[in-house]
Amino acid sequence: MSRIREPWYSWLIAAKNAKALVSKPERPIELGPLNPDRTIYVINDLRRGVGLAGWVERVVGYMIFAKRNGWTPVVMMPDDEQRDDRGWYEYFESVSDVSPEDAMKSKRVVFATTRHVTYARYNSKSIARRHDILESVRMNGETAAFVQNALKEHFEQTRLPRIGIYFRGTDYRKAEGWCASGHPSVPTFEQFFRAVDQHLLQWAGDGNCGCRMFIVTEEEEALDAILQRYPEAHYVKKPRFANFKFGECISRQTPAGLDEIENNRLYLADLYALASCDYLIGPLSGGMQLALNLNGNAYKGVDILDFGTN
Repeated sequence: MSRIREPWYSWLIAAKNAKALVSKPERPIELGPLNPDRTIYVINDLRRGVGLAGWVERVVGYMIFAKRNGWTPVVMMPDDEQRDDRGWYEYFESVSDVSPEDAMKSKRVVFATTRHVTYARYNSKSIARRHDILESVRMNGETAAFVQNALKEHFEQTRLPRIGIYFRGTDYRKAEGWCASGHPSVPTFEQFFRAVDQHLLQWAGDGNCGCRMFIVTEEEEALDAILQRYPEAHYVKKPRFANFKFGECISRQTPAGLDEIENNRLYLADLYALASCDYLIGPLSGGMQLALNLNGNAYKGVDILDFGTN
């Protein structure tokens, strides 16, 4: 199921979602007198163990369902996940003009049924659809200012066509020792550099064009290795995970020296920078997926490094 062009993947997900809707239909209930002329679609399926890119992708998936039905989407954190450092509104504004408080006092309210809404295939139609929805998912003022400041140096110095390079060598899990199977296999340094070198020649016409590269990785050793090979590459300066081994899990949720909010905002800076590049190369991952959807098929060239699943 990791292959990029498996037509039956969509059929499988559609069948699973149909089963979910049968077991738990999305039917309106009355919670109060507000918004009598609307149906409010409450999105509260933001699961534990899902990173910020996964959050955005899940919200966008449900917003697509809301748009199809003419409903008004509202993001609401479930009671058991109401933690000060992980709320949706720590990073983003409301996705509509209805607040969570007013949603719970509205005349017609539909609670989203838990479904498969993250997009796992890379085709232009789905990317375009999600890009359109993402236009209404805006960072809040504090997060937008943080991201803009983190990217200021990169955008001021890099005038040439930019090549976004994403490297991920590990899997990230909150719980010590838990590493789920079925996740994309990551490339080794040798495989990664081979692919990057090939595309540097193809896209830039010069093997020594590190000044045009923007690097995204959460691993300190990986960044060091990439900079040793491409010393003029750009990257967001931040603490990263250390002492990783290829394909293994990192048990700590946040790199040392960062709280979770700051780490997530820096991650958003990485992804928005990738989305602004002219070219993109990297493995199957949630971050790559979000960068593709933010970019909306505007890349001049893309290579998704697909090595199957573990």
